[in-house]
Amino acid sequence: MRTLALAVLSTMVSAVLVAPAAQALPDGLALTPPMGFNNWNTTACRAEFNEAMVKGIADI
Repeated sequence: MRTLALAVLSTMVSAVLVAPAAQALPDGLALTPPMGFNNWNTTACRAEFNEAMVKGIADI
């Protein structure tokens, strides 16, 4: 039983040490998830879905 516990513990420690840490890029971009509109949901893939509609949604 002690051998099994030692094997499980060493496996868990190895997994933690081998797993890479998540790191952000140092340029400061995308520190939070990008937020924006989803034109697919608002248009529902209608026939009039075109460039003019996308520009109207984006207020360009």
